[in-house]
Amino acid sequence: MGRYGAAQLPDLAIHADGTLHLIKDYQGLATLEWHGKKLDLYAYTGAEYAARTYDFDPLANKGKGQYVGYGSPFFNNYGCYTETAPTVNTGFTPGSLANCTADTRAVIEGTAGFWYTFYRGPKGRFRFGTQYSYVTRQTWSGAASGATPTPGVLSPEGLDGMVFTSFRYYLP
Repeated sequence: MGRYGAAQLPDLAIHADGTLHLIKDYQGLATLEWHGKKLDLYAYTGAEYAARTYDFDPLANKGKGQYVGYGSPFFNNYGCYTETAPTVNTGFTPGSLANCTADTRAVIEGTAGFWYTFYRGPKGRFRFGTQYSYVTRQTWSGAASGATPTPGVLSPEGLDGMVFTSFRYYLP
């Protein structure tokens, strides 16, 4: 069940005949921690994966047929590389993508950090911590545009590196 993972991947797809097809998914997490008197170190890595499950519906699209389901190499992905302008109403709401299915194949994250306790006593506890996280979202390959769309060639990917810091006081 993909929805139980942190990435909230899908649980099922609908085939051309209307039947439900569960999407196979995998999830994994590995941790490494070390705790000292004043210093705590940690590293975590996790991954979630959702398999392809698609079908061809010959009756869809006014009898022309179309692919349905999850992760089809025939879904359009050529619009994923085109940034759209914000909406006119506020100027801050991002524009929506067109021709960008980009069904998620895998989400992978690695994070490492530390906590340093520089005071622990009758007045409470003071700690400082910092963390670095790196996340990648990989998608199933989809079709490129052209006179004859080429299936399975465009696979957009999202990457993000983040740094977090925190200073905390714990009441006694």
